[in-house]
Amino acid sequence: NGSDINDAINRKNKNFFRTTLIEDVLPNLIIPQTNAPLIESLQDGIVVADIGCGYGASTIALAQEFPQSTFYAFESSPSALKAIAASKKRHKLQNIVVCDVSSRTVGDGPDSTDTNNRHGKDKRYSNEKPYFDFVYAHDVLHDMPNPRQLIQDVKSTLHPTHGCWFIVDIDCSESVQDN
Repeated sequence: NGSDINDAINRKNKNFFRTTLIEDVLPNLIIPQTNAPLIESLQDGIVVADIGCGYGASTIALAQEFPQSTFYAFESSPSALKAIAASKKRHKLQNIVVCDVSSRTVGDGPDSTDTNNRHGKDKRYSNEKPYFDFVYAHDVLHDMPNPRQLIQDVKSTLHPTHGCWFIVDIDCSESVQDN
């Protein structure tokens, strides 16, 4: 059933997020417009969108590793939204904003009134629209009902001079059993 698949995906990806993504992938990512290492920005504190975060393993791992950054966890599944909210509470993470995409999408951008994110604290951003500095989409783009709309939404809310969008997608079969 659907929750069994979600549980399996969460278990499969949890170690990837804690080790491979944080230890191997992020240290090698460069922000295209600036040639600056993304990891330094995450350490200093940026605003991140985690699209289709599922049960939140990616968001939790990133929020724990980079406490100065703010993470917007976008998800549509009610059971996944409950799971990430519970994980956020259990881990006492104040730098995660859980977003039910039925009421808030990545196209809405970060909340400009949220004082937990850099746009709320950093005076350099006081006169500009709030943007995401980093957008992460892991194994989700192929599942989107309207991927073109998602791409437009990300483009409209990704910072134009130092934004970075990292997409991980899989080569998968049409059937759950084959995968």
